[in-house]
Amino acid sequence: MEDQTNPLYHLLQLSKTIDPTNNPLLRDLITACAKLIRLNNEEIRYESFTHPSKKSCTYAVLFDRLNDISLFQGTLNQLDCFWNSWSHIGLTRDDIDKWKGHTSEEQIVFNKIWEKVRIHFRKGETVDTLFKQADQEYSEKTIVQQSMVSALRFYCDKAVDYSDAMNSLRNMLNELDEKPIRSVKTPKALQDIQSIALKLSLFSESQVWINYYKPSFFRTGK
Repeated sequence: MEDQTNPLYHLLQLSKTIDPTNNPLLRDLITACAKLIRLNNEEIRYESFTHPSKKSCTYAVLFDRLNDISLFQGTLNQLDCFWNSWSHIGLTRDDIDKWKGHTSEEQIVFNKIWEKVRIHFRKGETVDTLFKQADQEYSEKTIVQQSMVSALRFYCDKAVDYSDAMNSLRNMLNELDEKPIRSVKTPKALQDIQSIALKLSLFSESQVWINYYKPSFFRTGK
């Protein structure tokens, strides 16, 4: 939308100084150009989420005077589909990394675009809240996974099912990095030790406990 060979660029520049509602020719020219725009889902996602920018076509459709209701509504509907997917299916680690990787300017545009979606569809929470909650859930599940790994290595490395348990935890970590975060659960075979592992993790940096436990471990072989 910053290409100066694009007629729409110049028309939108004019619309900043001349109100198209009071200038039928300018209004009709903008509308005619807008009807030629075809945004696919990937373009909308890229311009609203991956690299949000005021220079994008999606931004122009939402905030500039394009006078094409169907294009405006269609873009909003697709953004709403993305939002509903994040809300109902969940966010991935990759989604969160993209969100955290926004520059300060991208973050401003991101919030402006998705706030428009929120208001239009009368949603309660902001999209920023969805990402923060998913990021918190990822951190909590990672802590659980790491606690169980530490507990198994420190206390259960002689167990006959040690390798199977560690493989299950590695799979859990892989799922956290690849699947929607909310869909990842602690393997059923390890659920019994999850709470124990979290309690034992409190002692992991206690030198007194380590000094007590390690000599006992080597004497008894337990």
